[in-house]
Amino acid sequence: MKNQTAIHISNYAAPYKGNFISSLEKLEERLENSGNNKMIYIFPDQCKNTNWIEKFVNTHKVYFVSSPGKKYKEIFGGGAEEINSRSEKNI
Repeated sequence: MKNQTAIHISNYAAPYKGNFISSLEKLEERLENSGNNKMIYIFPDQCKNTNWIEKFVNTHKVYFVSSPGKKYKEIFGGGAEEINSRSEKNI
């Protein structure tokens, strides 16, 4: 995979980065090192109030939305149920 962008939509607004965000940073590093790939993070608005986000936004591409789940459906459609339904019809 080269010159691609991965979008990570998460409903994460914990007061600490924890292993979850650290794992995503490691994934982003690997993507960048394997072919100039990029990663975009989408977090809920509540995440703006966490202690770790200010430093994070200085080194990563981050967007905030009111409802990550709703935004996912707007971008990708009906979600997993719809994808599974389409897949079953194509089998």
